[in-house]
Amino acid sequence: MIDFDNVEFISRAFAQEHIYQKHKVCINLIEKNMVENMLNIVEEDYVEIF
Repeated sequence: MIDFDNVEFISRAFAQEHIYQKHKVCINLIEKNMVENMLNIVEEDYVEIF
């Protein structure tokens, strides 16, 4: 489980690496209190690339 509680900002580089690793690793990842804005932007880019 990854808890983003009290996290107000993440960089685009962190979001890209987080999403890359999430898709690469075969485990059930639970994310709480997500930093939605940047992760959504990067997730859209990631889906378009692959």
